[in-house]
Amino acid sequence: MTDFSDLLKADNHQPARSIRIVDAQGLDAWLAGQPERVRTLVAAQKFKGKAHDHAILPGDDPADWSVIAGSRRARSWGRGALPSWPKHCPMAPIG
Repeated sequence: MTDFSDLLKADNHQPARSIRIVDAQGLDAWLAGQPERVRTLVAAQKFKGKAHDHAILPGDDPADWSVIAGSRRARSWGRGALPSWPKHCPMAPIG
């Protein structure tokens, strides 16, 4: 099996961003453990936990954020489950 760990690094000393994988069946349970501001933003972005859904989540600091990504089966996703997510994530200005 190929080791992909070398590819999963923050670029240009930027902080890494976490990606939480949730499916439609697990969304309510995940939301129940989140603060009100996260629940409000997830609802505002109309995230339903379906495949290819995503939402940007706030962090504790203004420049801190993460992503919640929808999946058909969050408990059984493989390495090919997230190839399109980076194009949906906000990017920091280059330069």
